[in-house]
Amino acid sequence: MRTLILRGVVALGALTATASAQEGCKSAQATNLPAVSAVLDSATLVKNLPAPDAAASKEVFVNVTTGPVPKAVIMDTTAAKSDAGRLLVQKVVESLKPNAKTLVSTFGLKVLLGEAPTLSVSPPMVCPPKGTLSPR
Repeated sequence: MRTLILRGVVALGALTATASAQEGCKSAQATNLPAVSAVLDSATLVKNLPAPDAAASKEVFVNVTTGPVPKAVIMDTTAAKSDAGRLLVQKVVESLKPNAKTLVSTFGLKVLLGEAPTLSVSPPMVCPPKGTLSPR
C-alpha cells in the first residue's frame, strides 16, 4: 500500500508542472508572505513526504486557503483526483497552524520532493476560468 502511495505522489509531481503551463496559470502578486514555519508544522509535513522516483518531476504546487474551513488544492486536476493527491492535500491541511489564518488568507506552497524534501511559501497560483469558449 505504501509503495502504491509513493508511486502516486511521484506521478503527481510529474503532472503538476505540465498542467500548470497548459492551463495558463501564473503566480499572483503578493507581498509579505510568511515563513513556512509560521503557517505550517513543516517538520511533521516534511517527515511524511515520500521521496520521488528519479525520473519524475520533484516539484508539486498547492494553493492553500486558511479561512474558517482550511482548504488545499493541487494545481493539476488529474493529480488532484488521485489517491496520492488527496493524501497530500490532507497532510497539508492537517499541518496548518491554528494562527495561519491571521497571517495570510491564501498562499502557494511549493513542495520539492526528494531525499531532503523542502517546502516554500509563494504567491498563490491564479488560473483562467475553465470552460470559457473563444469567439468564433
